[in-house]
Amino acid sequence: MRCVSLGAVRFKNVAEPLALFEVASTMNSSAAVDPVCRMHVDAATAPARLPFDDTTYVFCSFACAEAFARHPRAYVEEGSGRP
Repeated sequence: MRCVSLGAVRFKNVAEPLALFEVASTMNSSAAVDPVCRMHVDAATAPARLPFDDTTYVFCSFACAEAFARHPRAYVEEGSGRP
């Protein structure tokens, strides 16, 4: 990970400026996010993958893949996290 200072920033209802930082991941380009548990997974070595709506999703475990298979829309629709 890489951390870059964005300087002091004033926020509403906060008396003093706060130091703000940007944290950027330096993960490789084959990194993906498991849609069930939100864990970062290396797509090349992920233990499970499932297609849904023209997209292939990768999973950190068979348990996450099974949860996704039961209710896929709960994990891919905007704002969803868990069914």
